[in-house]
Amino acid sequence: MADTKLDLTEFNDKKVVVIKKADDGSATEIEGTVQSGNALGLLIKPKGKTKFELIVADDIEEVRPVREEAKALTRKTLKVVELPQARNHLLERHAYTLAQVNAMSDDEALEAHNGIDHEASDLGHVHGEKGKSDREAAIESAGDES
Repeated sequence: MADTKLDLTEFNDKKVVVIKKADDGSATEIEGTVQSGNALGLLIKPKGKTKFELIVADDIEEVRPVREEAKALTRKTLKVVELPQARNHLLERHAYTLAQVNAMSDDEALEAHNGIDHEASDLGHVHGEKGKSDREAAIESAGDES
């Protein structure tokens, strides 16, 4: 008999591992994403499958969330900083304080920003033109051939 205190709604839209009791007394492990859960059971999309599986609460031995590994972050490419945005960019993206940016002129802020080596400092962004996606490049090259 399933634990009636188990709140299956807390797993909605979460990746989980479900230990399901089989008729012969053995248990199987199913990993997937819960589409919906309630007192009656779970509707789960097993990992690597296209069809959903309905697991009734009486057949559930255990449900535990899957801990997902943090994805590696990538560096963003931002527009080149120009004179009017330099102070605001230093404040928002480079951890300058309000007092520091308010004490600078726009020219001083741009000079300070241009002195930062974004690549060597391993910052989360660089400045330049964003690369075109493969789709954009294909459309542009098709237009050039016309």
